[in-house]
Amino acid sequence: MIYCALRNIPVLERLFKGENMENCILLSKEDLLFNAKNIIDAVNSPVIAVVKCNGYGIGIDKAVQIWYEAGIRYFAVSEPKEAFSIRAMGYEDCNILLLAPVWDKQTIQRLCECNVILTVTSKECAENYASVAAARVHVKVNVGMGRFGIKHTKTDLIKEIYTVEGLSFEGIFAHFPMAFGDDETITFRQLNDFTGIVQELRSSGINTGIAHIANSSAALKYPATHLDAVRIGSALTGRLLVNPGFELKRIGIFRATVADVNELEKNDTSGYSCIYKAKKDVKTAVITAGYTDGIGMERVIPIRNFRDRLSRILKLLRGGKSAGTVKYENKKLPILGRIGTQYTVIGRGKTDIKPGDTVEIDVNMMLINSNVPRVYKENI
Repeated sequence: MIYCALRNIPVLERLFKGENMENCILLSKEDLLFNAKNIIDAVNSPVIAVVKCNGYGIGIDKAVQIWYEAGIRYFAVSEPKEAFSIRAMGYEDCNILLLAPVWDKQTIQRLCECNVILTVTSKECAENYASVAAARVHVKVNVGMGRFGIKHTKTDLIKEIYTVEGLSFEGIFAHFPMAFGDDETITFRQLNDFTGIVQELRSSGINTGIAHIANSSAALKYPATHLDAVRIGSALTGRLLVNPGFELKRIGIFRATVADVNELEKNDTSGYSCIYKAKKDVKTAVITAGYTDGIGMERVIPIRNFRDRLSRILKLLRGGKSAGTVKYENKKLPILGRIGTQYTVIGRGKTDIKPGDTVEIDVNMMLINSNVPRVYKENI
């Protein structure tokens, strides 16, 4: 990764002037900090900043830095190595919650030495932690996600977790699988299921610690889901499946280089499977971007209604002919045919684009290869 320590380096100056450089993701610290502060103001509740998956693609160290500068001191990760990474950065005054269970005793010991909060998914899980160290823990309840935790209806099994001695129970949480959807019925039923078990535990004299269930979508759509804290992750990038109701900057532009220019004559084809067939003579360019970088990768959106089903059918009927666009000097240029592994063909249109020039592609950074450098404009 290339971060703030790299100031006034000619390589970065050349890159932002559009000279021939390796592929990278262009980011703005100013925009990220703008998003973080706007989110904090909007939810008006304690925020647990989720920085899993390499900080949702922006780099875990940069994501932590942004949230920290915005005033957040509580982070959540999905892998032990992410927790170790945050501690290694020197953030000793922060809580770190590991959202998945750990069973390896050596790893548990290291996590506890780093003062990381562990997730309990069963009594056996709790006993395993207690056999190693006096761990800080949050209890995970399953209200419909179906991954980790005891089902909310199994009250006795959940209560048994709290009988395990030697642990510090500091929280209880669950996860919404459908908060981004149009139908709020499922989300509010799951909210009621979760708050119901929390109330049952507390009325039984059990100190559950903080209760949290809201992810980014729920936190921004439904204030009733906020409870004691909200978990915010993908919202930092400004890329959400819901309308937040306030301004967020869209983060992440992929920059690629033009490797060559060419021409297709009428009826010539381009790309694997010959999907694209020129209807007339076309001026083309080849850019250094493809599937190995993460370009063209998509998150599979579930089919929830007739509109989703129709959209999926139309996409299949097009056979991949519409692969999107790139930008060159603020002009949109079409991708012609299928995206390649490392090289992709685009139309030049009426531009004077040439080898060595650069183009920009709007991307979902979570799907971009982590080996692609993340470069911040504030570096120069």
